[in-house]
Amino acid sequence: MQQLPARYDHVGSFLRPDYLLQAREKKAKGEISAQALREVEDKAIAEIVAFQQDVGLKSITDGEFRRTYFHIDFLDQLGGVKTDIPVMVKRADGTEELAPPTIRVVDKVTHSRAIQREDFAYLQSQIQGGEAMAKV
Repeated sequence: MQQLPARYDHVGSFLRPDYLLQAREKKAKGEISAQALREVEDKAIAEIVAFQQDVGLKSITDGEFRRTYFHIDFLDQLGGVKTDIPVMVKRADGTEELAPPTIRVVDKVTHSRAIQREDFAYLQSQIQGGEAMAKV
C-alpha cells in the first residue's frame, strides 16, 4: 500500500446496512428481542471490520452499529440521567422530522457498571492479525 503524504484518521461511523436498519425498526416495534437485534449487529460488525481491514485501516471500529446516538446511548446508561424519547415535529413547510433527543440530569450521576466492555470485547474478537487496533 502506498504511503499517504498526510496523516489520516476516521471517526468510525459507517452507513448501516439495510438489514440492520430493518432489525432496529423491528426491535423498536417489539417484533424481535434485544438478543435477536444483537445477533444482527454482530453480523454487521463482523462485515464492517473485515472491510476496514481489507482497505488497510489500522484503527478498526464497530461502525457505531450498536448505537443510535453515541453520546446518548452511553449517557442513558448512567444513573441519574434521563433521556427523553425523540418525537416527530412538524416543520414550517409541513414536513415532519425527528427532533433530537434531550438529556436531563435528574439525580446524582453514577457509573455502576462497564457500559461498553462487552461491545469492545466483541469488536476486538473480530480483528484478524496483529497490526490493527480496536477503536471506540
